[in-house]
Amino acid sequence: MIGLGASRAMSISLPWGILDTRIQKSMALLSFERKYRVPGGTIIGGNLFDFWLGPFYVGFFGVSVAFFALLGTFLIFYGASMGDTWNPWLISIEPPELSVGLGFAPLNEGGIWQLVTICAHGAFLSWALRQVEISRKLGMGFHVPAAFSFAILAYTTLVVIRPVLMGAWGAWFSLWNLVSSRLGQ
Repeated sequence: MIGLGASRAMSISLPWGILDTRIQKSMALLSFERKYRVPGGTIIGGNLFDFWLGPFYVGFFGVSVAFFALLGTFLIFYGASMGDTWNPWLISIEPPELSVGLGFAPLNEGGIWQLVTICAHGAFLSWALRQVEISRKLGMGFHVPAAFSFAILAYTTLVVIRPVLMGAWGAWFSLWNLVSSRLGQ
């Protein structure tokens, strides 16, 4: 038997009189959705990108995260198709050779790595700005996007700033190269 209580939470009474509280707890979240599903508070796009997919806020930066993530994933699989394996654990997208320096490399000689790095930065920065929009909508501090920004800074330091200071994209920090050299591979 399904009924609505005073709090408009759905509950199911089982035949032996036990109330299934899992459904009641998940449906109780609907009671405060009015507080945070308010229009406005977006940084870019206004009401055009102020929408939700189910319980998830999308916004302009959610759309840009999806764009960069899908493009980067496509580029990784495109690079895998040019390689000799389709095993996702063995796909390796390498940066350009040191002789290329900081220039643009052809796609099959490190250019895919450069484009995937751009897509990764686009997705990470868009996600941080999406978190800023959500924090503004909820009226909370910016500690979550600030903490995530430090993770983005660490990635940027290893993949962009270090190679720029060393003069070549091939000088990026590869954890796999570090581990494999210690293992004698």
